[in-house]
Amino acid sequence: MNTVMGARLEAESDGARRWFGEPVWVTEGSPEDLRNLIPCFERRPFSFGNPDSNKNSELTATTFLASGENELADVIVRLPMRQEEVATPVAAVSKTYRLIQHTDLFKQAYDALKGASVDVQRVSGELTLSAYGSKMALTFTLPNEFDFDPGDGHALNLSLQCVNSLDGRCRLRIMLGWFRFICGNGLVVGTARLSQRFIHNEFLREAQSAQNAGSGASNDVGKK
Repeated sequence: MNTVMGARLEAESDGARRWFGEPVWVTEGSPEDLRNLIPCFERRPFSFGNPDSNKNSELTATTFLASGENELADVIVRLPMRQEEVATPVAAVSKTYRLIQHTDLFKQAYDALKGASVDVQRVSGELTLSAYGSKMALTFTLPNEFDFDPGDGHALNLSLQCVNSLDGRCRLRIMLGWFRFICGNGLVVGTARLSQRFIHNEFLREAQSAQNAGSGASNDVGKK
Protein backbone atom coordinates (compact mmCIF):
# COMPACT_ATOMS: atom_id res chain seq x y z
CA MET A 1 0.00 0.00 0.00
CA ASN A 2 1.52 3.32 -1.01
CA THR A 3 -0.92 5.96 0.13
CA VAL A 4 -3.95 6.59 2.29
CA MET A 5 -7.27 7.69 0.85
CA GLY A 6 -7.76 11.41 1.34
CA ALA A 7 -4.09 12.13 2.00
CA ARG A 8 -3.59 13.74 -1.43
CA LEU A 9 -0.05 12.50 -1.95
CA GLU A 10 1.51 13.63 -5.21
CA ALA A 11 4.27 11.86 -7.12
CA GLU A 12 6.98 14.10 -8.60
CA SER A 13 8.75 13.35 -11.87
CA ASP A 14 11.80 12.11 -9.95
CA GLY A 15 9.67 9.63 -8.02
CA ALA A 16 9.65 11.66 -4.82
CA ARG A 17 6.31 11.90 -3.07
CA ARG A 18 4.84 15.12 -1.73
CA TRP A 19 1.81 16.15 0.29
CA PHE A 20 0.55 19.66 -0.49
CA GLY A 21 4.05 20.32 -1.84
CA GLU A 22 5.91 18.99 1.21
CA PRO A 23 8.23 15.98 0.98
CA VAL A 24 7.01 12.94 2.88
CA TRP A 25 8.59 9.93 4.51
CA VAL A 26 6.84 6.56 4.48
CA THR A 27 7.73 3.79 6.93
CA GLU A 28 6.29 0.28 7.13
CA GLY A 29 6.44 -1.89 10.21
CA SER A 30 4.61 -3.18 13.23
CA PRO A 31 2.44 -0.77 15.25
CA GLU A 32 4.98 -0.84 18.08
CA ASP A 33 7.79 0.13 15.69
CA LEU A 34 5.80 2.99 14.17
CA ARG A 35 4.59 4.37 17.49
CA ASN A 36 8.08 5.65 18.39
CA LEU A 37 8.44 7.58 15.12
CA ILE A 38 5.53 9.96 15.73
CA PRO A 39 6.46 13.41 17.11
CA CYS A 40 4.51 15.39 19.68
CA PHE A 41 3.46 19.01 19.35
CA GLU A 42 2.29 21.89 21.48
CA ARG A 43 0.49 25.16 20.96
CA ARG A 44 2.30 28.44 21.71
CA PRO A 45 1.60 32.16 21.26
CA PHE A 46 2.45 33.49 17.82
CA SER A 47 4.86 36.11 19.09
CA PHE A 48 8.37 37.51 19.37
CA GLY A 49 10.07 37.69 22.75
CA ASN A 50 7.82 38.07 25.77
CA PRO A 51 4.50 39.34 24.44
CA ASP A 52 3.00 39.80 27.90
CA SER A 53 5.32 42.74 28.55
CA ASN A 54 4.20 44.47 25.35
CA LYS A 55 0.44 43.91 25.48
CA ASN A 56 -1.79 46.92 25.44
CA SER A 57 -5.44 46.35 26.21
CA GLU A 58 -6.49 49.68 24.71
CA LEU A 59 -7.16 48.56 21.16
CA THR A 60 -9.22 50.64 18.79
CA ALA A 61 -12.23 49.17 17.05
CA THR A 62 -10.32 48.76 13.80
CA THR A 63 -6.66 48.31 14.79
CA PHE A 64 -4.62 45.73 16.68
CA LEU A 65 -1.41 47.24 18.04
CA ALA A 66 1.87 45.63 16.98
CA SER A 67 2.62 44.38 20.50
CA GLY A 68 4.85 41.46 19.54
CA GLU A 69 2.05 38.89 19.63
CA ASN A 70 -0.47 38.07 16.94
CA GLU A 71 -3.70 37.91 18.93
CA LEU A 72 -5.57 36.19 16.09
CA ALA A 73 -3.30 33.18 15.75
CA ASP A 74 -1.13 30.65 17.58
CA VAL A 75 1.82 28.61 16.40
CA ILE A 76 2.05 24.81 16.48
CA VAL A 77 5.50 23.66 17.54
CA ARG A 78 7.08 20.25 17.07
CA LEU A 79 8.81 19.11 20.23
CA PRO A 80 12.28 17.50 20.17
CA MET A 81 12.42 13.73 19.78
CA ARG A 82 16.18 13.43 20.15
CA GLN A 83 18.84 15.26 22.14
CA GLU A 84 20.21 17.10 19.11
CA GLU A 85 16.79 18.49 18.12
CA VAL A 86 15.15 21.72 19.24
CA ALA A 87 11.51 22.83 19.23
CA THR A 88 10.52 23.82 15.68
CA PRO A 89 7.45 25.73 14.46
CA VAL A 90 5.41 23.87 11.85
CA ALA A 91 2.24 25.93 11.36
CA ALA A 92 0.30 29.04 12.30
CA VAL A 93 -3.34 28.35 13.21
CA SER A 94 -6.34 30.36 14.31
CA LYS A 95 -7.38 30.73 17.94
CA THR A 96 -10.38 28.46 17.27
CA TYR A 97 -8.21 25.64 15.90
CA ARG A 98 -8.25 22.46 18.00
CA LEU A 99 -4.99 20.54 18.21
CA ILE A 100 -5.35 16.76 17.84
CA GLN A 101 -2.08 14.99 18.58
CA HIS A 102 -0.98 12.33 16.09
CA THR A 103 0.05 10.21 19.06
CA ASP A 104 -3.47 10.33 20.53
CA LEU A 105 -5.01 9.30 17.22
CA PHE A 106 -2.51 6.45 16.87
CA LYS A 107 -3.31 5.21 20.38
CA GLN A 108 -7.07 5.31 19.83
CA ALA A 109 -6.76 3.43 16.53
CA TYR A 110 -4.49 0.82 18.09
CA ASP A 111 -6.72 0.43 21.14
CA ALA A 112 -9.77 0.08 18.87
CA LEU A 113 -8.23 -2.95 17.21
CA LYS A 114 -7.34 -4.49 20.55
CA GLY A 115 -10.86 -3.77 21.79
CA ALA A 116 -12.24 -5.69 18.82
CA SER A 117 -10.09 -8.72 19.77
CA VAL A 118 -7.81 -8.28 16.76
CA ASP A 119 -4.40 -9.91 17.20
CA VAL A 120 -2.33 -6.72 16.99
CA GLN A 121 0.88 -8.75 16.76
CA ARG A 122 -0.28 -9.73 13.26
CA VAL A 123 -1.30 -6.22 12.21
CA SER A 124 1.01 -4.45 9.76
CA GLY A 125 1.29 -0.69 9.61
CA GLU A 126 2.29 2.11 7.29
CA LEU A 127 3.12 5.59 8.59
CA THR A 128 3.38 8.64 6.32
CA LEU A 129 4.68 11.90 7.78
CA SER A 130 5.24 15.22 6.04
CA ALA A 131 8.55 17.05 6.35
CA TYR A 132 8.24 18.22 9.97
CA GLY A 133 5.42 15.86 10.86
CA SER A 134 2.58 18.37 10.66
CA LYS A 135 0.60 15.90 8.53
CA MET A 136 0.20 12.19 9.23
CA ALA A 137 -1.43 9.33 7.35
CA LEU A 138 -1.64 6.01 9.16
CA THR A 139 -2.79 2.62 7.89
CA PHE A 140 -3.27 -0.53 9.97
CA THR A 141 -3.81 -3.62 7.79
CA LEU A 142 -5.62 -6.42 9.59
CA PRO A 143 -4.80 -10.18 9.40
CA ASN A 144 -5.95 -12.32 6.49
CA GLU A 145 -9.05 -13.66 8.23
CA PHE A 146 -10.59 -10.21 7.74
CA ASP A 147 -9.98 -10.27 3.95
CA PHE A 148 -12.84 -9.84 1.50
CA ASP A 149 -12.98 -11.45 -1.95
CA PRO A 150 -15.15 -9.35 -4.29
CA GLY A 151 -15.44 -12.28 -6.68
CA ASP A 152 -12.41 -11.75 -8.89
CA GLY A 153 -10.10 -13.99 -6.91
CA HIS A 154 -8.05 -11.04 -5.61
CA ALA A 155 -8.79 -10.63 -1.92
CA LEU A 156 -8.88 -7.17 -0.35
CA ASN A 157 -7.30 -6.54 3.04
CA LEU A 158 -9.37 -4.85 5.72
CA SER A 159 -7.57 -1.69 6.83
CA LEU A 160 -8.07 1.09 9.34
CA GLN A 161 -6.88 4.37 7.88
CA CYS A 162 -6.38 7.68 9.67
CA VAL A 163 -5.41 11.11 8.35
CA ASN A 164 -4.62 14.09 10.56
CA SER A 165 -2.95 17.47 10.16
CA LEU A 166 -1.74 20.12 12.57
CA ASP A 167 -1.63 22.94 10.02
CA GLY A 168 -5.30 23.09 9.02
CA ARG A 169 -4.68 21.62 5.57
CA CYS A 170 -6.59 18.36 6.16
CA ARG A 171 -9.57 17.31 8.21
CA LEU A 172 -9.19 14.58 10.76
CA ARG A 173 -10.41 11.48 8.92
CA ILE A 174 -10.88 7.86 9.97
CA MET A 175 -11.91 5.07 7.59
CA LEU A 176 -12.34 1.35 7.96
CA GLY A 177 -12.85 -0.79 4.89
CA TRP A 178 -11.51 -2.86 2.01
CA PHE A 179 -9.64 -0.77 -0.56
CA ARG A 180 -7.74 -1.48 -3.76
CA PHE A 181 -5.27 0.76 -5.57
CA ILE A 182 -6.02 1.02 -9.28
CA CYS A 183 -3.07 3.01 -10.55
CA GLY A 184 -0.02 4.91 -9.42
CA ASN A 185 -1.74 8.30 -9.23
CA GLY A 186 -3.64 7.27 -6.09
CA LEU A 187 -6.97 6.15 -7.58
CA VAL A 188 -8.63 3.82 -5.09
CA VAL A 189 -11.82 1.77 -5.11
CA GLY A 190 -13.32 -0.21 -2.30
CA THR A 191 -15.99 -0.51 0.35
CA ALA A 192 -15.93 1.47 3.59
CA ARG A 193 -17.63 0.16 6.72
CA LEU A 194 -16.78 3.34 8.61
CA SER A 195 -15.92 6.84 7.40
CA GLN A 196 -15.76 9.82 9.77
CA ARG A 197 -14.46 13.34 9.27
CA PHE A 198 -13.87 16.05 11.84
CA ILE A 199 -12.98 19.72 11.42
CA HIS A 200 -10.32 21.06 13.80
CA ASN A 201 -12.42 23.87 15.23
CA GLU A 202 -13.96 25.03 18.50
CA PHE A 203 -16.69 22.37 18.27
CA LEU A 204 -14.17 19.54 18.35
CA ARG A 205 -12.85 18.26 21.64
CA GLU A 206 -9.32 16.90 21.47
CA ALA A 207 -9.81 13.66 23.36
CA GLN A 208 -13.39 13.04 22.30
CA SER A 209 -12.76 13.13 18.55
CA ALA A 210 -10.13 10.42 18.49
CA GLN A 211 -11.93 8.42 21.13
CA ASN A 212 -15.25 8.43 19.26
CA ALA A 213 -13.54 7.43 16.03
CA GLY A 214 -11.68 4.64 17.78
CA SER A 215 -14.89 3.34 19.35
CA GLY A 216 -16.64 3.34 15.98
CA ALA A 217 -13.80 1.43 14.37
CA SER A 218 -13.77 -1.08 17.19
CA ASN A 219 -17.49 -1.73 16.83
CA ASP A 220 -17.28 -2.18 13.08
CA VAL A 221 -14.30 -4.51 13.19
CA GLY A 222 -16.18 -6.62 15.69
CA LYS A 223 -19.06 -6.98 13.22
CA LYS A 224 -16.86 -8.47 10.50
